[in-house]
Amino acid sequence: MARPSGLFRRGGVWYYRRLVPDDLRPIIGKAEIRGSLRTYDYAEACGLAHLAAVDADIELAAARRKLNSQSAAGRTQNTDPPPDEVGIEALVLASFHDREREAKAELEALDDLASQTFASITTTILAEHGVRVDWPTTGPISAAATATRHDKMQLPSVIVAPDSPEYQKAAEMVRRASLEYVRRSRGRIAHTDFDPINGDPMFQNVTTEVAPAPVENEITFQGLVDEFMNDPKRSNLKPKSKKNHEGLFRLLVQIVGGDKPARSITREDARAVRDLLIRLPTNMTKHLPGVAPEKAAVIAERSGMPTLSPASVNDYVATLSAVLRYAVREEHIDKNVAEGLAVAVDVHPRDARQAFTDDQLRRIFGADLFRKTRKSWTHCQWVPVIALYTGARLGEVVQLRCEDIAEVDDVNVILVRAGPGQNLKNANARRLVPIHPAIKDELMAYVERRRARGEDRLFDKPPRSVGASFGCHLKKVGAKVAGGGMHQFRHLMADKLTEGHTPGDLIDELMGWARAGMRNLYGSGIRASVLAVEVAKVKHELDLSRLHVMD
Repeated sequence: MARPSGLFRRGGVWYYRRLVPDDLRPIIGKAEIRGSLRTYDYAEACGLAHLAAVDADIELAAARRKLNSQSAAGRTQNTDPPPDEVGIEALVLASFHDREREAKAELEALDDLASQTFASITTTILAEHGVRVDWPTTGPISAAATATRHDKMQLPSVIVAPDSPEYQKAAEMVRRASLEYVRRSRGRIAHTDFDPINGDPMFQNVTTEVAPAPVENEITFQGLVDEFMNDPKRSNLKPKSKKNHEGLFRLLVQIVGGDKPARSITREDARAVRDLLIRLPTNMTKHLPGVAPEKAAVIAERSGMPTLSPASVNDYVATLSAVLRYAVREEHIDKNVAEGLAVAVDVHPRDARQAFTDDQLRRIFGADLFRKTRKSWTHCQWVPVIALYTGARLGEVVQLRCEDIAEVDDVNVILVRAGPGQNLKNANARRLVPIHPAIKDELMAYVERRRARGEDRLFDKPPRSVGASFGCHLKKVGAKVAGGGMHQFRHLMADKLTEGHTPGDLIDELMGWARAGMRNLYGSGIRASVLAVEVAKVKHELDLSRLHVMD
């Protein structure tokens, strides 16, 4: 392969170097960007050099922006959003209050309400609060810009254009303030009492003695997320769901900006979040820890890393939409700007995670893991077998206690229920599943051995560990597919029940799904003996003769 530009070796270790343009050297403080790639391997160094080049591009681009900012004759980066209508009104009210306090016994009425006068007053008010109006250098309105008072002007943090909605709103409020000032001034000159209630309602509560009420700090996106996560309506979320949501929000806060006022989030912002998510690599925090999302997207594009699936992108967009929908409900914002931004998913939900095929089952259960003689089986063997004949979720199987293997209506069953250290996905997941005849004797014997040893749980490993071990087994035997895993047994069980003409309400009961309509509200459940008949119909062409091996 061709050596990447900037890659060189010193003492056996590979380095990356990038020259800094002359005009950027005062900003960066050095003539070149250089760093060790910490590897002796050339192929690895080539890959690392590409990542180092991205870092250098970002550093140089930041320096270029800073240089352009310094050379813009007092102009600054537009890092803050323009004030919204509430913020503009607060500025105008504060200015109006100051003018009222400074009013004397005799004030000259504002007879000239020409557009240039309002332009001058508006520009002054905005400038005093750090907002500079970007006036054209020529034209009839330019004189108004030069007429502003520069003695109180602060360094602007926001720049607005004269034709922007923010400026137009400010100008309209200034016009109303000026007219109100005229009415009150004439009343003072005539030595008559002036009732603010009869004037502009915008200024009713502002007098020479009473200042406008301060505008409450708007809730930020981070504050909105925190409030949403602590909403009492979400108190019944399972720990796993809460953890997943925390991960989703952690990335969204990085992209949106935790300090960004929730009310200032626009449709364009929400669309930009979605478009960035589409470019992000999978498992970003694992493969690129500490890397900002924008930078991670660039690295993913240059290095060809796999990116988030449309379904994952939609999970993030749906989460953003959920918190903004909550914000609308709580009257923090006026509308949900993230609604309807989901990306198209070409895969049918039924095909997103397919059931195991017969060939995959033969590979899984025909491997040495299930064939070699051993004193007794452990979680590595029992969890897949139980999942195969029950369709239970990985977490439901791994968290089973010995007391969850019981006898109901003379039927040996597995009780899927909540308890100490046991969580269910939802209320419908609580159920009983008859033990299949193909594994009943061996499973009951395994349970009795655990009980005899004083063990409380059937398995000693957490779900994550068991799932990872099974994933490695799938790869080893050539049965691994993208997005596949233990959950494929659940799809397989649903297919087998359907093929055996099991009624839909019985399938719902066995799989832990909500039954349709009023059937979900009435009755105490279907008898174990009835469910056992349906479970026994499930057949697999597998040799599980080694199940009888015991201590």
